[in-house]
Amino acid sequence: MGLGGRYWSLFLGDLLSNIGSHATQTALTLKIFKLTGQSSAHMGLAALTNMVSGLAGSALGGVLAERTNRRILMMGCDLVRLLLVLALPLTERVWLLLALAGGLLAVTAVFSPARQAMIPALVPTQKLDLANSLVSGSQSAVFLLGPLLGASLFVAGGLRSVVTVDAASYLVSFAFLWGLGQVAVPPEPALAEQRRFWHDLAEGVTQVGTRPDLALLLTLSMAAGLAVGVVIPLLRPFVTEALGSGDATYALILGCFGLGGLVGPWLAMVAMRWVGLGRALLAGFFLEAALMLIWSRTTVPVLNGAVFGVWGAVVFALIPCEHTYLHARANPAMMARTFALMDQAMYTTQIVGVLVVTAVGNSVHPSTLVTTAALVYLAVVAASWRSQGARLVRGLRRLNEPVPGPGPEA
Repeated sequence: MGLGGRYWSLFLGDLLSNIGSHATQTALTLKIFKLTGQSSAHMGLAALTNMVSGLAGSALGGVLAERTNRRILMMGCDLVRLLLVLALPLTERVWLLLALAGGLLAVTAVFSPARQAMIPALVPTQKLDLANSLVSGSQSAVFLLGPLLGASLFVAGGLRSVVTVDAASYLVSFAFLWGLGQVAVPPEPALAEQRRFWHDLAEGVTQVGTRPDLALLLTLSMAAGLAVGVVIPLLRPFVTEALGSGDATYALILGCFGLGGLVGPWLAMVAMRWVGLGRALLAGFFLEAALMLIWSRTTVPVLNGAVFGVWGAVVFALIPCEHTYLHARANPAMMARTFALMDQAMYTTQIVGVLVVTAVGNSVHPSTLVTTAALVYLAVVAASWRSQGARLVRGLRRLNEPVPGPGPEA
């Protein structure tokens, strides 16, 4: 494929550690559910803890990835995650388990923007669409394999067996990163000027806000995050109240989403090369919102699962399109901060969505809430379709083509 051994080292290490992380998160959910007497309130608290931790970690990670050596930062994250995961079997206290789980998510959120910003230094520009599609495909595989592995190991040997596998995955990731050697990064003035953290954070927000195309992607990410934040806590109640089904249907729907996700990266490659990168990206947001709306109104379990599978394909096609666009158009000196800001937008609005469900979920039917969230998402996409930012995004057809408007240095 012409991506080079260094890219594959980063890819494989990240894939294995992500499978381990998702296995641990699944096992922790089962552990906390058991310890709290199957408390739904504690499940909501766990979701909020993870989202808040991810938000804090991504804000820190975006700046750290441009102030320090990204490879060393990621290796440090693997060591911290190793220590945190080894501490999990040592306690039965729910609050401490939640704190450790939040710490793991926070450190992973520090790791992610550094990893994503490193990819352009490892592969040729014309191969970025392929590199990002493969990363998206690995994420869909993680979505399938991580929970299955975590649940199986937890049932067979408890939390300790899951922790053993996860700890090994971080050691493997550390070894792959060690083998990468030095990775070149764009010069960053902040390294010499030693500016304050908040200055760098604000600068990243400002540069996105003054770029119409990046501001548009931030807005669409926030709309997507809000909608997903509504869906996550309502998915299991939706299966019962809207579909009249139980755990088997819930598992089927999740499996359909994961299987669809395996197709998504291939769809992204086809779309980016046939209709153009920018058009594929905007179409992905529109299709996700439309499919969410269709899914919320589909009450036949088999058809609902099919729609959820197509939705999964679109989600995992949208991810590499967005990442490839950011690699091509974001300021290279602020690449990590740009990726981190998009993550923060998702985390923040997901938290808002969960809080909305917490406030009104017992008085409003799940399908009504999901339909409303989908309509809001669709309205935001439609309202932005003819904006200046949308025109700039649509203008980027291929990675080696300039587009009208401000470039990466703006």
